Amino acid sequence: MINLTQTSIISIIVNLVVFFIFLIVSFILINKIKLDQKGYKYLFWLYTIFWIPIMLVRPYRGTMQNALDANFYTIVIAVYGAIGIFIRVFADIISYLFKYRKIFLYFCAISEIALFIPLIISPNTATNICSSIGIGIGASCIGTYELLFKEQYGNKKAFLTVSILAIPPLLANFLTAPVQSIMKTISTVNNVVDPLIMRWMWLIGLPFIFIAFVMLFFLKEKPIIHGLENSKKIINQNSWNNNFINWIFFINIAIIGSIVAFIKFTNSDALATTHIQNLGILTNQSTSSYEGYISVIFSVFQLIASIMMGFYLFKKMRTEWIFVIGSSSWIIYQVSSAFIANPIAYIAIHGINGFGYGILYNLTLAMVLSISSNNKVITKMGWYQSILAIGITGSGFYTSWIKNSILPNKTNVTEFTLTEYMHIYFVQNMILAGIIVFITIWFILLLYFKRKYDSKVATTSKIESKSDFRSNIIRANNKTINKDS
Repeated sequence: MINLTQTSIISIIVNLVVFFIFLIVSFILINKIKLDQKGYKYLFWLYTIFWIPIMLVRPYRGTMQNALDANFYTIVIAVYGAIGIFIRVFADIISYLFKYRKIFLYFCAISEIALFIPLIISPNTATNICSSIGIGIGASCIGTYELLFKEQYGNKKAFLTVSILAIPPLLANFLTAPVQSIMKTISTVNNVVDPLIMRWMWLIGLPFIFIAFVMLFFLKEKPIIHGLENSKKIINQNSWNNNFINWIFFINIAIIGSIVAFIKFTNSDALATTHIQNLGILTNQSTSSYEGYISVIFSVFQLIASIMMGFYLFKKMRTEWIFVIGSSSWIIYQVSSAFIANPIAYIAIHGINGFGYGILYNLTLAMVLSISSNNKVITKMGWYQSILAIGITGSGFYTSWIKNSILPNKTNVTEFTLTEYMHIYFVQNMILAGIIVFITIWFILLLYFKRKYDSKVATTSKIESKSDFRSNIIRANNKTINKDS
């Protein structure tokens, strides 16, 4: 039964007003975006609608599990990433077999519907784990959409493609944040969440999955010939040595990207939402009416970072300095948030988190999109997303490991004092700050050796070119001499 106080009613009304404002702004923004090629805007709309149910329930899968059984919290968080390790490879396989990428999008929509419905019918740990798997499958579509946009409309504009595709998740955040806040307000009484009411959030998301599924039928896609990544125009005539170095470079970038994803999902998304709720409980503050907006703040600054990187930083700065800007922002966030115990102040500083991640994630993604490959089945994007999923999977286990290492006998947040809880969070963030410093040094050294190798190859090619030119002249002269003789 829903019991609403006067404060809750005011909060719901405010969030409804915000929702309609965001809805109007989203329509205006999409209509103002100039996408010249036919079908681009339709795919843009489809991508936005596809993200809405994911953005709606993803941050609250942990909240739902805490309401059901906190002992399985880590598993629910981890399976979201674990499914991505395998599903991205599967996406490339069926795209290769059917020669259309949207086949995988059909599969994802059907999977989400099938895995959301059990939770809606009966919220429990098993159905919540199924739902988390469905959310992970849906989120894995980001790689397919990236390739769709790249292959259909902008195969030579990797950085621009990444910047534009940062907008749909932001719009989805705009629209879902007020709904999240309303549902959390309705379902919470004395800091206790009612899962039977919280499940409505999944029910609200379900129609959007159906809409995206129907829209896929009208999406016109040119059949792929093993994808654009299978182009025969590999750097340096597809020489074995250069291709091997490209793979080494790709693997390093993918591992760095996986660590970036690990850090992101440790300090944002479901874990960040849970952190705000815990701060609210330990400081006797209600966070229900505004906690959903943390993802909006994160996404807004992520978008700002993406636009700055794609339209300014990439043109003005060397790649490693762009990475340093992103990592420096992230370190500032890790250190600052470690000392913040106020939920509102924590949300306010979350913009720095989104900015740092926006630069690092989009930079590594754009570098992957720009690397050529002659793979016939599994694309580099497929491998990249799978490696990324490993980092996402580890984020939930990491936070659990930190807590159990410091205070192993306490499970529920109500058993902690604020000082104990903040100490755990401080240790967690300091380790993350150290990891950020490590991957920054790694990235700089990687680019240094890659440029050194490319310079050596270019010099060798130039010498060989001159040698071939000289040999051609000698052969031509010999032919002339023989002819005269």
